[in-house]
Formats: sequence, structure tokens, C-alpha cells
Amino acid sequence: MTLRQAIGVIIGANVGTTATAFIIGIKISEYALPIIALGTLLIFFFKNPRINNYGQTIFGFGSLFLGLNLMSDGLRPLRDVQAFADLTVSMSENPLLGVLIGVIFTVAVQSSTAAIGLLQTLFGQGLMDLNAALPVLFGDNIGTTITAVLAAIGASIAARRAALAQVIFNLVGTTIVLILLRPFTILVEYVRDSLNLSPEMTIAFAHGIFNVSNAIIQLPFVAVLAWIVIKVIPGKDSAIPYKTVHLDEQFIRQSPAIALGQGKKEVIRMAELSEQGLKEANLYFKTKGKKHGELIPQYEDAINNLDKKITEYLMELVEYQITNKVKFSDSAISDLDEMFELTLSTLRQSINALETESVKDAHEVLKKEEQIDKMERNLRKKHIIRLNENKCTGDAGIIYVDIISNLERIGDHAVNIAEEVIGE
Repeated sequence: MTLRQAIGVIIGANVGTTATAFIIGIKISEYALPIIALGTLLIFFFKNPRINNYGQTIFGFGSLFLGLNLMSDGLRPLRDVQAFADLTVSMSENPLLGVLIGVIFTVAVQSSTAAIGLLQTLFGQGLMDLNAALPVLFGDNIGTTITAVLAAIGASIAARRAALAQVIFNLVGTTIVLILLRPFTILVEYVRDSLNLSPEMTIAFAHGIFNVSNAIIQLPFVAVLAWIVIKVIPGKDSAIPYKTVHLDEQFIRQSPAIALGQGKKEVIRMAELSEQGLKEANLYFKTKGKKHGELIPQYEDAINNLDKKITEYLMELVEYQITNKVKFSDSAISDLDEMFELTLSTLRQSINALETESVKDAHEVLKKEEQIDKMERNLRKKHIIRLNENKCTGDAGIIYVDIISNLERIGDHAVNIAEEVIGE
């Protein structure tokens, strides 16, 4: 994505992260152990990966609530500590001190969720008033940027720019709200009294109002923010083209033959990216240049993305052909059955040769693979004849040729196994 798009995602993430504070404010922490038990059940007693993912999410929330309970119990003695009482008074009188404390704690735990959850606990137990809690909340929002800063260390120029954008965004938002701290505090008190909110939910609403307001204020200035970070972090970042170029779903519906050709072009493009990535790896090995090291994972991500998109495209092509009831002629089905049997026999014998170290079986595999090659060429010729005689459709032909090509490749892999047994 572009830098402006990345800044938009950062703004959205800042708003989205307020959801956890609202969940904590609901006070379901007393059900932490049953929630953990449910998550454990979904993780360890189901084989479905999607269910496992849900289990991990539920288990994580349960652990969060359990941790908050433990912190709550551990913080109760603070109400009797005079030094802590004096500190909260100082934070009420000097908001910058509260911001600094919020930043330090969030940086220490590297989790704004944990920091805000702790703040909700302290405020809920009456260990600090609203005037002290709000600056700490703003500091938590600045401290959460440390995760992005740490991730950007040694990363590409684009990654460092995105991290700086998040830091500037949160600093500007905190500065604005500190200037308007008194009106903001009055607004939070009004919302609390109007909705009869609990202390924990009051902090959640304050967090939500702050982030939503910050997003509304700064969203029109995304272009300005992008310009600033580019000036602060100059340079041209090497962008690897990770999007597909040749794939178009219209070809699938209009002309499957052209669609397959476009898929081939994209595969070739992916191969070229692989070649370039290998060159960068070689240069990094020789020069230890940081620039080459940064490009290697980008090439890998681009190749993985193309691989996924090409696979989805070709699968959609096959599904289209199945939906449209593409049929093979009887002679084509008979030829495919024969080639399947020969390929299966060859593969089975190569596995047996590897298992028993039988050189004789390995040599038989080599002979059978030659038969597969001849059969593949012969079936292609027969296919062309059927097309000329209108006994086979073009759509069916695409699948047919693809099948015999893959069977021939399986035979090649069987030869690789056989040659390993022979020692060649």
C-alpha cells in the first residue's frame, strides 16, 4: 500500500483499539477462568484450524481479564501508600507528568491494552481522580507507538515512515487534547453522569472520544502528514511490484483459453521476480549491503502473493469449467485412464525402489518414464486431431492438456527418486 493508505490504516487502528477498553469496562473479568477454559477446549480438542484460531482469541481475552484481576488484587494496598497519593495529586496539578508516566509504563509493557486496563483498575478502585487519569490515558496512546518504532528499526524506508507517521499522529492528538484538557474533562464528566457510567467504562469512553476526535481532526491532513514524514525520512524506497498484472476474471468467463495464457504470463513474471530475488540474495551475501538485505523479504512477500493469486485464478478457471459442464470425449477419458495407470505404477515402483534400495526397480522406473513421455506426446497429437474433427471442445482441451502435462511431471519426479537409488 502507499504511504497515505498506510496512514489511513494507522488512524483506523487507533480507533479500533478502543474496543478492548470497552470490553474491560463491561466487567466480565470475574468470568476469566471459564473464558480461558472455553478457549483451551477449542484449541486442544478440535482439529479445525479456524476453530483453533477462535480458541486462541478467546483464550487471550480470558488471560487478559485474569491478569487484570491479579493486578487489581495486587494494587489494593496502594490506597494506603502516601507516596502514591502524593503522585496522583501531582499528576492532577501537572498533566505533563501524567502523560510521561503513561508513556513510560506503556513502553515498559509494550501493550497499550495492558496499560489502559491497569489505568481502568486504578481509577475503578478510587486510587486516582479523573484529572490525574486522563493525562495518563493520553500518555498510553503515545507509548503504544513504541511497538511500531521497534518494528521499524533496521526496516525499509517505507516501514520507518509509517512508524514515524503513527508517532506524529499520536503526538499531535495528545498536544491538541492537552490544550483543550479542561473542556475535554468536562465533556467526559457530562457523558459519565448522563449515562451513569462505571469508573472503568468512563475511561473507556474517554479513550474512545479521544481517538475518534483525533481521527476526525487529522484525517483531512493525511497528505500533509505524508509530506512531513517523507521530508524527515528522505530517500527512494525500492518498491517490489507485488500485485498481479495479467490476471483478469473477465477472461475466465469469455475465453478460458486466453485466461490460461494470462495465467502463464503471470507465472513467468513470478519466475522473473524469483530470479531478481536470488540476485539480491547473492549481492547481500557478497557485499553485506543493508539495501540488498531489505529487498530480499520484499521479493519473498511479492512472490508468495503472486503464487496465491495465480492459484486462486486458475482454481476459479477450473470451477468455471466444472460449472459449465465441460465434458471429455470417450476416447480422451480412455487415454487419460491409461496414462494415470502408467503414472501411478511408475510412482509406486519408484517409492518401492527407495524403500527397498532396489536398483532393478529403479531401472524399471526409468523405462516407464520414457513410456510416459512418449504417451504424453502421442496424447497431445490425438487431442489436436479431436479438435480438428470437432470431437472435443476448446474448454475441455485446456483441462486435458493440463492433466497430461502434470502426469508427465509426476513421472519426472519418480525418475529423480529412481536416480537417487541408482546413485546417478
